[in-house]
Amino acid sequence: MIPLEPVLGIALLALFLWLFWVSSRSVGNAASKVAKDRPDFDYCVFTTEFDLERKGEQIVDLLASSGAKLSPPETLQMVALTDRREAFETSYLSAGEVWSKEQPRDLRGYAILLLLDHSGSMADRMPFVAGELMAGIEWIEDAGASIMLAGFTTVGWHGGRSRKKWIDAGHPSYPGRLCDLLHIVYSPFECTTAATDFRPLLRNDVFFENVDGEALLWARGKLKASDRSKRILIVLSDGAPVDDSTIIANGNTFMWRHMMSVLEELHADKDMKLGGIGMDYEMREFYANSRFAKDPSAIAPALAELLNELAP
Repeated sequence: MIPLEPVLGIALLALFLWLFWVSSRSVGNAASKVAKDRPDFDYCVFTTEFDLERKGEQIVDLLASSGAKLSPPETLQMVALTDRREAFETSYLSAGEVWSKEQPRDLRGYAILLLLDHSGSMADRMPFVAGELMAGIEWIEDAGASIMLAGFTTVGWHGGRSRKKWIDAGHPSYPGRLCDLLHIVYSPFECTTAATDFRPLLRNDVFFENVDGEALLWARGKLKASDRSKRILIVLSDGAPVDDSTIIANGNTFMWRHMMSVLEELHADKDMKLGGIGMDYEMREFYANSRFAKDPSAIAPALAELLNELAP
């Protein structure tokens, strides 16, 4: 006869493991099935506890200490850092030739903020974008404007600590924005931009999700804090806002509706002007003043044209 005690023990252990698997799967399903869109549901944020603002030189150590997975997006072409530096330098020299043909301008009195999308899809083209921007920033600073280069992304993929806190709270329905924001200042107002400020942009592992609506509001706050009387915000992006944790829990249009609401508010703001450059992405439906850049080499002429419109 087989002793009952070991059999019962094994059966109980199997039952426990099965219940644990079912429980884990139910939590996973709750977090992966996209919620039904609710147009009546206003934008909100589950927690701002883990949102961060940092200088460019701090973001690599920050992301590493936060536990973020510092690896390139799966779709990224694997390019060595030395090659990315070479791409930056080549792009900078090429864009410099474009700017050398621009007529000198007097932009004293202007504060210009360049806000750069750090979504994963921007990672492979970023060294070229950075070179184009450095040449443009030098020209703008020589014209007398005060300029800030800033970026926006999240602290890693899949919601980070905000999502974990939501799960620990029982994953309530429609929690609002569900990721850890990261806003980055590479070069602040009233400081001359240097080539070293662009170093983090040459990496391929600091690009994650993008929450455009809140990034635009953050950028406006930075502009309003400037003592210059004329303010311009120019956004460079390659797509609409995307954060998987937020969309899954709140519906497909939750982030989109908020961005459109913020854009309407900013376009109505008489204290600033707004423009956009779409990286292989059309931005006319978002920005009254916009340009389409098929590839990074089109950024220099696009930025020059936008300045002529926004700072006539």
